[in-house]
Amino acid sequence: MLNIIISHKADLDGVASAALMIKKFKKNGEPFMVYMRDYEDESEVIPSELLKIRECRVYISDISIMLKGFDEILSKISRIDGKVLWTDHHEYRTEYSQRLKELGVDLLIDPQSPAAAILVAQRYSLDDVQSKRIVDMATQSDSWKIREERIMDIVNIIDYYNYLEKKTERSRLVSLSYILAQNDPDKVPTDDLMAVLEHYKKVKGKAIEKVLSSSTERMISGLKFYFALSPSIISGTQATDALIKSFKADVYVVIKEDGGVSFRRGRDDIDLSKMAELFGGGGHAYAAGASVGDRVDENRFEQLIIEMGRKISTTSTYLTGSKK
Repeated sequence: MLNIIISHKADLDGVASAALMIKKFKKNGEPFMVYMRDYEDESEVIPSELLKIRECRVYISDISIMLKGFDEILSKISRIDGKVLWTDHHEYRTEYSQRLKELGVDLLIDPQSPAAAILVAQRYSLDDVQSKRIVDMATQSDSWKIREERIMDIVNIIDYYNYLEKKTERSRLVSLSYILAQNDPDKVPTDDLMAVLEHYKKVKGKAIEKVLSSSTERMISGLKFYFALSPSIISGTQATDALIKSFKADVYVVIKEDGGVSFRRGRDDIDLSKMAELFGGGGHAYAAGASVGDRVDENRFEQLIIEMGRKISTTSTYLTGSKK
């Protein structure tokens, strides 16, 4: 039986989750293929070519079940010749999980888990030293409590690859998951990646300068927001982190030039997954994402701030009442 790994392409947690599954199958001598996917892929989160494969087992990790194109995803899953196992840690709605379960999908979703890699390792009994280290790296990254420069280096490489690879093949990201699976994690990035990393760091510094120079404060429904426009070459996480380090606010919103939106909170009584849902997105209570579609220039950025402010002010469902 052929094993299919589908994992989130956008961050270290997704790459680490794929690496853990690669380790598992290589150890057992089982055949496998790897796909790196993101929410923007919509129904192609489940690659259409899987429908041609006879007898397979599909392992999905670090991808929310609340996806655009959900009905088409259900249709594809119903036609897969094999089992689908889905492991995730994002917020979700019961109606989505119920429909997947009706198709026989084996779901393990725990929004309280700091990283999907934790759940992957537990679910598939990956408890060797190398696997534990990969899980630790993923957890530091996804909680954005990075203590080690090496882990930040991997995050930077992933961000650069995500900027370069918009198409679903994403060969560089697939390759990185193999590198993490087959090497001592503390020797990644490997020497051949360091020159690329140094180049990216220089470009990243200029991008963060643009984020800070574009930042603007707005009051919406009694909450202080900071909005910023970000070049696509850095991740929303890195752009919002720059805002958090520079300004005090209740909510930070980064709109990227490619149309992606990242939300981060400055206080605990705000559920950003609910705020992101207003714009067709989702995620975690403390960090979430969405999309405004087409490319964003400075003029559209100003208009989006107004439009998003109006939509946010129409509801308070994102306020949980547990301020700390």
